[in-house]
Amino acid sequence: MQLAGKYLLLFDNFWTSFAYALAVFFNFFAIKVYAVNENSKNRYYQKQGRILLTFSVLSMIVFATLRDITVGTDTVPYVERFLDADLNSGINWEYVFTLKTGEPLFFILNALIRTVTDNYHLYFFSVYAFITIAFTIFLSKTYKEYASINIDSKITFYLPIILAGTYFIHSWNVMRSWLAISVTLFAFIQMIEGKKWQSLAIIFVATMIHYSAVCFIFAWLLFFLDKDDRILSNKILSFAIAFGGMLFIYGSFTVIKGYFLSTKYKSYVDSVSNWTSFAPGLIVAVGAILFSENLKKQGLIAKACVKLQPVKVAMMAFGFFGGSRIGYFFRIQDIYLISLLYSFGSMKFKSPVVRFVFRIIIIAFVLVIFINNMANMAETSGVFPYVLSTFELM
Repeated sequence: MQLAGKYLLLFDNFWTSFAYALAVFFNFFAIKVYAVNENSKNRYYQKQGRILLTFSVLSMIVFATLRDITVGTDTVPYVERFLDADLNSGINWEYVFTLKTGEPLFFILNALIRTVTDNYHLYFFSVYAFITIAFTIFLSKTYKEYASINIDSKITFYLPIILAGTYFIHSWNVMRSWLAISVTLFAFIQMIEGKKWQSLAIIFVATMIHYSAVCFIFAWLLFFLDKDDRILSNKILSFAIAFGGMLFIYGSFTVIKGYFLSTKYKSYVDSVSNWTSFAPGLIVAVGAILFSENLKKQGLIAKACVKLQPVKVAMMAFGFFGGSRIGYFFRIQDIYLISLLYSFGSMKFKSPVVRFVFRIIIIAFVLVIFINNMANMAETSGVFPYVLSTFELM
């Protein structure tokens, strides 16, 4: 009954939800146009793709910036924290290291912006410009990589990009988490390029914005300890690390759980995340590992996204302690994997009927995640309905 109520709430906000979906889908679909056109030798197409992408990025930033303070249940606390930020007050490092207060770099960021303005719209602009550009750079890199191998103009290949839209909307509520996630996207790019210490430094920056970003350290370790891709090439070993790691983290955290009851994470460790937050990521991980031989041939980014999967599954153990939000650090990479699974996974099947059914399953999977994400936001995030605020520069 409670589950049905969640989707009824989404239906109550149907037109608002539809407007969100349409606007965000258009903006992220522009990334696809840019990616394909950028690989074209025709300068006219390249220019058109860049103009469309620029317009889309700017419109998304404005869309997030001009929202009212009532959009997002956590927005008011974030704005209050921004208005109260003062570098002269200093940072209580004892509380930082005992996890009893907020992350220092996020405080410094707030305080620096606060020295320039007390207008929360300009504060939003600073944060969401970074988040939007990070999303765009990473997604455009993934689709440029694919387009350079085999240009596929079918809209269904790019359908998973609508999920990025739901994550962007979700950032209107949990702004700090998505700011940290956006930073880890740059770390991930550095990891792909083999820049060990640069990527580690960026992960540290992300962790000082949101402590949960420390989970990406495990991805970093896997990348540079497995340079020869022995784990990636061994499905059994990949699954063993994924589920063995999950059991290890669950057991270890059960032992040290008591410590976190005296920190700001007390409300999280006392709860268990909803199973719907686990399922999509787990399905993508299993599919990516099973089809790893196909996927890793599609380019460095594709191979790196597959390589993340054992770590991602292991991190799901934190969901038993209310830490399902850690899974969001791998969601943007999953978007590209879903697209590749749609295109290349179906190639393994010789029967046209089986291929058709496989593709329908992938499309249905994406739509189910999309609807569930929207329903969850309607129920708990407070991002519906969208309310436009007056933008005052003074």
